[in-house]
Amino acid sequence: FTFTSYVNWKLNEERYNVFLNALEAKIQHNEATERGKALLRLSRTDPLTGLENRRAIDEKLRDYWNDWQKVGTSFGAILIDVDFFKKFNDCYGHQEGDRCLIHVANALSDMIKQYNGSIGRYGGEEFIVLARMEKKEQILDIAEAICSTVENLALTHELRRDGVSIVTVSVGAAFTRTQTGAKLEKIIHEADRALYLAKAGGRNCARLFDPAD
Repeated sequence: FTFTSYVNWKLNEERYNVFLNALEAKIQHNEATERGKALLRLSRTDPLTGLENRRAIDEKLRDYWNDWQKVGTSFGAILIDVDFFKKFNDCYGHQEGDRCLIHVANALSDMIKQYNGSIGRYGGEEFIVLARMEKKEQILDIAEAICSTVENLALTHELRRDGVSIVTVSVGAAFTRTQTGAKLEKIIHEADRALYLAKAGGRNCARLFDPAD
């Protein structure tokens, strides 16, 4: 009886050790998985604003474009540029410049949610919005709402050259359209062209790309 009890005890001890080893391995695996997910999030997130970064937005743009090509799901691309931002930095310093970008990013991020769109920082003082919409007029509505949202923040900017004393943005938008030999980069080029015209038109306004311009 004593020998049998000893054998059973050893077997149970071994089973318990196997269980502990398996549990520890599972915990380590889960921790490694979570670390991997955290690193992936960091690699796709702008460290200043917390928005998606250029890499993440470019990937999303490719997804939107592929859906447009395969099943015709139309979308718009909107480029946003903070007006006279270099002068803002010169006047208030780079720390205040960073705070300005954070305020703008947070306000636009909240606003874009109601349109089920995506927003990212595209570089410097430039942001980008992607949104699936059925009509180009809807994209223009979003672009104009972006201007109003930033203007309503009423962030002081006293060194502008146009008589305005608050932070504003210029916005250029483009919408998917059927054209021969269309490429992914085309819609960004068109949004950039519209942004240029918004700046040339006095800033603090939105323009939708028109092939006739």
